[in-house]
Amino acid sequence: MGCYHERQRLNGLLFHSDSKFATWEAFALMPSNVNPSEWQDRLRIAETIYAIRCGKEPELAPFVVLAELRQLIYKQTKAKNAARVYSQAEIDSLLDALETRSDWSELLRWLKNVRKETEKRYQASRTQLPLAA
Repeated sequence: MGCYHERQRLNGLLFHSDSKFATWEAFALMPSNVNPSEWQDRLRIAETIYAIRCGKEPELAPFVVLAELRQLIYKQTKAKNAARVYSQAEIDSLLDALETRSDWSELLRWLKNVRKETEKRYQASRTQLPLAA
């Protein structure tokens, strides 16, 4: 399935699914400027949460998707433009904290906040770069 179709399915699931997702959750799973390689992961996570909230059996075990959600959060600190804004100690601390979290909403909040913090740090680092002559 192409990136466009995954994005469209995710959009429909998050924003047109009988309010199964809070607005902040939808924007955490579908922010602007998503790396194309993340669409499938984000869609699987949303489909699993949606199935659970509808009382259905999800295709993937919840613990698998929780692991994928943790990995997606970790990826936010490893993007090309973000790699220089986190120290290894900060990343290690984040990973340790993520391992103890097992609540969907809490992990979605982490996804939103880590992405927001990464963008903020990246923008701050860009303003501090010397201009090329």
